[in-house]
Amino acid sequence: MEHQNDEQMEHWLRAAESRYDGSFCKRNRAEINAAVKIKQIDSGYMNAKISNISTSGFRLNCFTPLRRNATVFIHILMLEPLSAKIIWSRDSEYGCQFGKPLHPSVFDFVTDTLSCAC
Repeated sequence: MEHQNDEQMEHWLRAAESRYDGSFCKRNRAEINAAVKIKQIDSGYMNAKISNISTSGFRLNCFTPLRRNATVFIHILMLEPLSAKIIWSRDSEYGCQFGKPLHPSVFDFVTDTLSCAC
């Protein structure tokens, strides 16, 4: 199991190190337009927007600078706060990986509720 987690982390890091062109993880990714609240461990809540989401992570837009590799807590809809790690950043855009992948039914609920015709 640990080996599999190492492979998954290497996969994410390779994607983070390459120039993100939007093709990574597109297979199970949904375009959404969701205003959310995020919090770093050492800060208060900030406004942000999620532009796409998968069971493993999301693309976040936030004008407050966030630290790469930092843990954030995100409030989506009425779900409990979810932890995520900032994997990559480009200007005010951040790629985040959930601490635990979303359950498929949670993913379906979020995407059904927040899907957009982007």
